[in-house]
Amino acid sequence: MIKLELETSEAAAVMQLLLKEQENYSFEFAPARIEVIRGVINKLDDSYTDKLLEDKEDVLVPVGEVTES
Repeated sequence: MIKLELETSEAAAVMQLLLKEQENYSFEFAPARIEVIRGVINKLDDSYTDKLLEDKEDVLVPVGEVTES
């Protein structure tokens, strides 16, 4: 495993390249490498969201996006 710290602008640049790379493939018939790229996109997105929300006390979620457990 490789752990890497990126500035926000660096992470955004990587995300943009990854999104562009996978845009021509469907979710149904994507090659394995595209599945890996999509996994990295999700990890970056989750990390970015967590970083943005870490100092927030209250976060509003638009109606329709809340699911009850």
